[in-house]
Amino acid sequence: MLLGIVGGMGPNATISFLHKLNDLTPIKNEQDHVPFLLISTPEIPDRSSSLLSKNDSVIEKIGKMLVRNVQLLESSQVTHVIMTCNTAHYWEDEIKRSMKTPFLSIIEETCKYITQEGFDNVCVLSTMATREMKLYDKYLPDFIYPSDEQQKKVADAIYLIKKKDYTVSKMMLMKVVNDLKKTGCKYFITACTELPIVLVGDEFVDPCKIMVDKINTLR
Repeated sequence: MLLGIVGGMGPNATISFLHKLNDLTPIKNEQDHVPFLLISTPEIPDRSSSLLSKNDSVIEKIGKMLVRNVQLLESSQVTHVIMTCNTAHYWEDEIKRSMKTPFLSIIEETCKYITQEGFDNVCVLSTMATREMKLYDKYLPDFIYPSDEQQKKVADAIYLIKKKDYTVSKMMLMKVVNDLKKTGCKYFITACTELPIVLVGDEFVDPCKIMVDKINTLR
């Protein structure tokens, strides 16, 4: 296996994923780790604000940049490709059409996990665009979403994490989570790869961890 990783969206989220890949892969020696090639392109425009603005030229530009990254990885003969950004999965179908290598979808695998575990009352914590574009609903209906006011706080907290302001972002997020628990939410998908940096616990479903588990089954 040679894993291709499309990262840099954002860099902290990519590094967090690599830590999980390193820590959660069962090994007896260093040669047992997952070989990977990473392309990190933080210059890709912000996915959420671009989609919400409905700026077609920027949306098309992002799609082309993601496809270019995948093609660069394919030219290096990777066997599987993943992308460490939930919102970037808006371009998932376009990416799949451009490639022959299997694409492992964070969103699809997370929805499979939710189904397998029989979780109910699951809330999606995500960027504004992931929510508005219903990226998780594509694979599994009946998710719970924060209210508009709560969603604004989640989105603000995500940008604080990108700026490495972990303390304030966690306080903001936990206030939202605790309020949502009062309305019956049991589990929370950290559906932005920045969120697991500050939200950890049994009630949080981490798509990055699920992807590592999936990768390990393919080796």
